Amino acid sequence: MVLVLVVLCAVGYGCYVGIAFYRDHRLYQQAEQTLAKNKLDEARRLLAEYCKDRPRDPDGHFLAARAARRQRDFADADAHLRRCQDLGFEPDKLQLEYAMMQAQRDSPDAVEGFLLAKVRDDHSDTPVIMEALIQGYLKTYQIPKALHCLEMWRQHNAESLQALFWEGMIAEKLGNARAALAIFEAIVGEEPDNREARLHLADLLVGVSKDYERALKHYERLQWPEAKELQVWLGTVACKIGLNQLDEAESILRHLRADYPDEPRILSECGQLALRLSKPDEAEEFLRRALIADPYEPDAVYSYSQALHQLGRTAEAKKYEERHDAIRADLRRLDELGRQAAAKPQDANLRYEMGMIFLRNGREKDGVAWLQTALQVDPSHAATHQALADYFERKSMKSEAAEHRR
Repeated sequence: MVLVLVVLCAVGYGCYVGIAFYRDHRLYQQAEQTLAKNKLDEARRLLAEYCKDRPRDPDGHFLAARAARRQRDFADADAHLRRCQDLGFEPDKLQLEYAMMQAQRDSPDAVEGFLLAKVRDDHSDTPVIMEALIQGYLKTYQIPKALHCLEMWRQHNAESLQALFWEGMIAEKLGNARAALAIFEAIVGEEPDNREARLHLADLLVGVSKDYERALKHYERLQWPEAKELQVWLGTVACKIGLNQLDEAESILRHLRADYPDEPRILSECGQLALRLSKPDEAEEFLRRALIADPYEPDAVYSYSQALHQLGRTAEAKKYEERHDAIRADLRRLDELGRQAAAKPQDANLRYEMGMIFLRNGREKDGVAWLQTALQVDPSHAATHQALADYFERKSMKSEAAEHRR
């Protein structure tokens, strides 16, 4: 009798292990297929579940790192890659993934030789290598190099929708919003589950076409009840206001404010809506709080000046009107510099000026990044070293400041 029980327990345990293995195997396959289809949110959800069940499987951590990197969640990607290293994963694959992350972040020039050699060898990861390089080149305004990568990608796979997506992103970067809109519309028509393309399409329909009705349908398709993705919900609010559905816009903002009480974009929208509803006191409070968090957001600055006018605070309103004019002038200059930098990628002066404009408008991360790309183009650019020395000195980063002063 005891022997029978032992055998039954062994068989039962074996079945349990077998079922668990089959389930995890299917989970991994689903994640792999989902990632190949560029459904990054779903892939990351599946891989998080898989890595929880199989924490010692380096393949799962490697796929999770790639999905996180492609969504620009570099901290999570790095954590999974470190886990891969601990588990003895293939060094060549890790080297390639780290190189793509470096390119995608902000330093494509440092790794482009290594990555492009892989492409020339027709590496199986050519599409994701191209994607990482193009992102890095767009971030550093090296448009000719981005276009060259796109052409290489087309030669590798002329029908790739992901390549078409990055063609749309390049068009956006070049200020050709209508061409970008047509591209994203074509992608969504072919690939309805492509969230990123649909979001870009919706944003362009609002910003370029003012087609609030069509944009709203896309935003509603993107809404997830379990997650308040701010860009989606703020786009929805913009459509509701554009369609004069002010009560619905106010309701959405109220719910968003409960979850993100200090988010400047939400506070700014609340203030602008309050102005539309002839509530200048309420608008002033929301917009003042928004500008504490982000003093250079142009719509908030302009709306704040209008609220102050309505409250009779004319002198103060004039100061914010002047600030708004200065910010708008800087934005126009940035557009002009961006086009020039695309045509002259080796001109450090253009990159230096862009960096200074970003710093002047409180965009410190972008400003420092642009100054650093100026030094990549011309390591001895004196004005850039001076600007970075001053910046690091203000941040009490004395060794960094001293390095640039030298």
